[in-house]
Amino acid sequence: MFKHIKDENSDFYFNPITLEIKYQEPVENTTYEEAFEHAHEVTGNYIQKNILVTRARIVLTEQCNFRCKYCFVMDQHAKLVDMPEENIDKVCDFLENYGDPEGLLLQLFGGEPLTKRHYIQRILERFKNSPLYDNLRFEINSNGSLVRRLDFEAFEEHRDKILFTLSLDSDLEELNDKYRVLISGRGTFKLTLEGIQQLIENNFAVNLLYTPMNETLPRLPRLVAFAKSIGVKQLSVNSPQPGKGDWEVNGTLLYKSLKAARKVAEKIGFDFASELDKVDYVLSEKIPNIGPCTSLSGMAISISPKGRISNCIVNWNDHKDLTQGMSEFDINKARIFKNRRKAFALECRQCIAHSVCGGACGLELALGNTGPSSAIDNKCQFYRLAVTDSVTTQNRKKA
Repeated sequence: MFKHIKDENSDFYFNPITLEIKYQEPVENTTYEEAFEHAHEVTGNYIQKNILVTRARIVLTEQCNFRCKYCFVMDQHAKLVDMPEENIDKVCDFLENYGDPEGLLLQLFGGEPLTKRHYIQRILERFKNSPLYDNLRFEINSNGSLVRRLDFEAFEEHRDKILFTLSLDSDLEELNDKYRVLISGRGTFKLTLEGIQQLIENNFAVNLLYTPMNETLPRLPRLVAFAKSIGVKQLSVNSPQPGKGDWEVNGTLLYKSLKAARKVAEKIGFDFASELDKVDYVLSEKIPNIGPCTSLSGMAISISPKGRISNCIVNWNDHKDLTQGMSEFDINKARIFKNRRKAFALECRQCIAHSVCGGACGLELALGNTGPSSAIDNKCQFYRLAVTDSVTTQNRKKA
C-alpha cells in the first residue's frame, strides 16, 4: 500500500489512503479496508462538526446576457428561470435560521446576478440588522458587463462586506472573445475590463475567475500578470465541474499550467488560488479527502430560483438525495450527504491520489458516475501529477 518515492533530494514511503509518511521501509500488515477505516476516522475528526450553513450560493436568476461557449446551460435557454421576488424573503428567513453566526458567505449567483440588482439591494438591506451581519460576507459572481448600471450609493454602506468576482478567460481580447460573447455574438473583453475599472474606482474589492480550457490554459501565467496589472486582488481558477464523465480539459495540461501560473504569482507577489491549494492542504494537514469536496470547508449549499435547497453548491437541479424543499429542509440530510463514505473503484485503491482526489464526489454519484474508467483519464492524470509533486516537495523541505 505504501509507495516508495525517491529522487535526488527525497527518499520516503507514502500511504495514499491514510496519507502517512515513513522514512524507513514499513512493514505492510494492514488491509485496504483497515486503512480506509482509519482514514475515515481521521476525517471524521475534522469535518462537519456543526450543522450550520457556512456558505450558500443563491441563484437569483439562470438568465444571462452572455452566451459563453462552454457554459453548462448553453442548450437550456428556453428553460431558464428567475427567482420570484417573493422567494427573496423566504431565502433570507431560511438563512437566518441555518446560517452560521461565526461566519457565513453568501454567493449571489446566476446566470448574471446584476440583472437582478434590486434583489441584491434587498438582500443587503435585509441582513443589515441581522445577528449574522458582523461575520457575514457577500460575493457577487458577475460577468461585469452591467456594472455600469449599479447604484454604487446603495452598496456603499456594505462595501467592506462585498467582493465582486468577475470572469475573464484570457489576457488576449481575441482569445477571451472566442468563448465569452454577448447574445448578439459580440465580444465581451472590453465590457468586462470596463466593469473591473469602475468597481476599483469606487473602492470595491475585485477578484478574477478563470475557467480552464485547453486553448487558453497555456496563457494562464500571462493572465496572472495581467490581473495584477489591472488592480484586482486575486485570480481564482474554476475546478473542472463534476459530471457523468471525465473532465473536458486535459489533465496534464491543467496541472502544468496551474503550476506555471502559481510560480509567476509567487514571483510578482500576487494571490493565485487553484485546485493545487486543496492538494497541498490535504497532504500537509493529513486529512484524507474521502468525503465530498465541500466537507473540508464547512456546510456549503446552493439555493435554486425555485427555492429548492441543494446539498451541492455547484448543482441545484433536482436529483435524488441532492435537493430538498425549503419548508421541509432537514440539515442532517445535507450533513449525511456530505459525510457519507465514498464508493471507490478498484482502480482507485492503487492510485497515489486516492485520498486527495477522493474519488467520485456526491454530485458525481448522484449523476451515475461511480469511479474511474477508460473515459476518465484527465481527472485522474491531474491528481496523480499534482499529488506526486506536492508530497515530494513537502517532504523534500523536511529532509
